[in-house]
Amino acid sequence: MSFTTEVLLAAAGTYLLRVSVIAFAAGREIPESTRRILALVPVAVLPAIIADALVFDGAQVRDFGPWYPAFAIAVVVAATTRSVGWTLASGMGAVWILTAVWP
Repeated sequence: MSFTTEVLLAAAGTYLLRVSVIAFAAGREIPESTRRILALVPVAVLPAIIADALVFDGAQVRDFGPWYPAFAIAVVVAATTRSVGWTLASGMGAVWILTAVWP
């Protein structure tokens, strides 16, 4: 099986899984306790993804670079705005600017 076929099958499987959850939940009231738990998912998943990309470069721990101050900026923005969009925008903007001026 070619790589392209594998990627297309994985994409189709992911799409069908998500659509099935949406179709299953359509017209049903989600309990408040479940809503509170689901609200925590971005708060838990985003830092895990960012921390892995920030700290590790393959199997090696990264040296200090512009991404660490950018991460600190993103943390401050996240704590003050509580917005995933503003957090991502500030973090990416800080990475781009700091990478351009980092010695």
